[in-house]
Amino acid sequence: ENGLLSFSLDTNNPDIDSVKINFESQELDFANNIKIGGIYANPTFKVTATDGNHIKSVSLVVEGVEESYPFVKSGEEASGEELWEVTIDTTETTDKTDKTDKKIENGTKTFEIRVEDMAGRITTSTKTLLVDNQTPSISVESHIPNEQVTGTVRISGTTSDGDKGSGIESVKWLIAKKSEIEGKSSDEIVALDGWTDVNGKDAWNYTFSGDGELGNYVKLGTNQNKDVSE
Repeated sequence: ENGLLSFSLDTNNPDIDSVKINFESQELDFANNIKIGGIYANPTFKVTATDGNHIKSVSLVVEGVEESYPFVKSGEEASGEELWEVTIDTTETTDKTDKTDKKIENGTKTFEIRVEDMAGRITTSTKTLLVDNQTPSISVESHIPNEQVTGTVRISGTTSDGDKGSGIESVKWLIAKKSEIEGKSSDEIVALDGWTDVNGKDAWNYTFSGDGELGNYVKLGTNQNKDVSE
């Protein structure tokens, strides 16, 4: 008795049609030098891929992170394009009950998208992104906290975002009454009206006249992290 054996031969790698990085307020093409972290600490990676034998899995491999991030299939178009996505937490710390460390360190890291089809063939897309979850530092060098001043006063100091940060975007100042800022969080103080740019970024100064409590607002180059000090 003769038997027939049928099989399919897959010699083609899957196609990555598009990769997007989605933040709450915007969506960007997967590209080098994108900054994540801070207020963009939880980006969603969206992959559109096609394969004649269907996609088996999609994963994200981040430099320095032991375990990859698995995508979940979120849909399929009539054209055969499969939609996959994953949301990661760039501030996630090591789970002491798990040997896997998924913490992403600050600095420039490679992010690799890996798409595998049912035949085990893999296509990758790799970019270099900047992870910045560190708060900038600020130092007022011309005066000490609670110092009493009168007349025209020139305040000066320095700011730094460290060697792995995304850089200082701007430094702002605010003259406010003690009752307006006392007991409030940094976010609440930042939300107050009246913040004004100072002269300079890494080294800065501004001049004002009058009395009041003093605050400095430091905003990073990616508008991610902030520091408020008196």
